[in-house]
Amino acid sequence: MRKVHAITLLSVMAVLVAIAACERVIGMEDVPSQSYNTLLDALGEDWGSLRGQIYFPSEYTQRSVAFRVDDQQFVTHPDGRFHIIRIPSGSHRFAVSVKGFEPVDNEIAVATDEENRLSDVRLALARGQVIGRLVFLDGNSATGLQLRLEPNGSRTASDGDGIFQFIGVNAGEHTLEIEDPRFYTKTLKFHLAHSESRNLGKINVFLRPGAESSVSYNTAPIR
Repeated sequence: MRKVHAITLLSVMAVLVAIAACERVIGMEDVPSQSYNTLLDALGEDWGSLRGQIYFPSEYTQRSVAFRVDDQQFVTHPDGRFHIIRIPSGSHRFAVSVKGFEPVDNEIAVATDEENRLSDVRLALARGQVIGRLVFLDGNSATGLQLRLEPNGSRTASDGDGIFQFIGVNAGEHTLEIEDPRFYTKTLKFHLAHSESRNLGKINVFLRPGAESSVSYNTAPIR
């Protein structure tokens, strides 16, 4: 029985060594490979590999960037190249999300026992804009309130007329949150199309008790 177990273990080890050797041969020697699955997870499964490159609009801003294949996260080489091994064959989601750029979310196909090449992924600058005005119920503008836009994490403050603006916003689902501690938390969800300029209009805000003395008002008419 021990001999059988020993032979089985040696067979598994031989397969693992063969797979690793094959990956070294077909791998991109100057770009470290990243693995979707471990060697053990890949045993008995059909799998392939994927290579490609993610480009920023300017060579001066080219850098490493995180991306996802399904729910697995990877990082490119500083010049944008990547090489992923042991990906189960079939369809997968390839996604890139970088602040200030339009998101990429594509379906890709990985063929069995092949090194699949993904077409160059070129990131586009986000050109969306979001604008709005914070007002009290009496019509006065609320100035200097802190706001945050998720999921890109941008922050700004309302100006002297209660107006706020976010520029370079990518397309997709967004949540605007008033995070000023003097006010009750308020959130607003909306969808922004590519290069869309969205006016959210007047947004009513509500003070927390005892905060009146620390707030600036603008009594000018709302334009």
